[in-house]
Amino acid sequence: LELSHGKYILFVDGDDLLAPNAIKSIFAKISENTPDIIAGSYVKFSGNTPTHSTQQTSQKFIKEVESANGSKALELLLKNSLFLPSMWANIFKRDLFITNSIYFNVNLSNNEDLDCAMRLYLKAKSIALLGESHYYYRKSRDGSATSVFKAARILDSLNFIRSLVGYINDFA
Repeated sequence: LELSHGKYILFVDGDDLLAPNAIKSIFAKISENTPDIIAGSYVKFSGNTPTHSTQQTSQKFIKEVESANGSKALELLLKNSLFLPSMWANIFKRDLFITNSIYFNVNLSNNEDLDCAMRLYLKAKSIALLGESHYYYRKSRDGSATSVFKAARILDSLNFIRSLVGYINDFA
């Protein structure tokens, strides 16, 4: 993150894909109002070829989120089950990381992306919302971190939840 030079950072897991018009849609949002975070959505798929989703978020709701400040926008996303705290589900302004010294927690071997994304959301002043899915999330790939049960993953999840409660208490 410190070595990056772009204004925005987009994460893509090695086994996932971007939708055909993802970069164009993201660039359009950046051009509109340079938000701290662009919240996206995704389509789950198995195998090699995703099926494009035609599901779209209403323009009215998008305008409501984008006219709110960061915490109110986060509240709207949470209330409408549209908050996706994975790094790959969002596009982040690089300065949000650097200015707030927010990086991945090296003490977590799982949920480090959720932990980092939540801290970024809590610091964001503006959030934009993509109207359609920009990301294709491959599920149930043999050997993926989420397909193998490990007790350490449960402990990391509990540590993440403790951290999350702390972040929310500090923010409130």
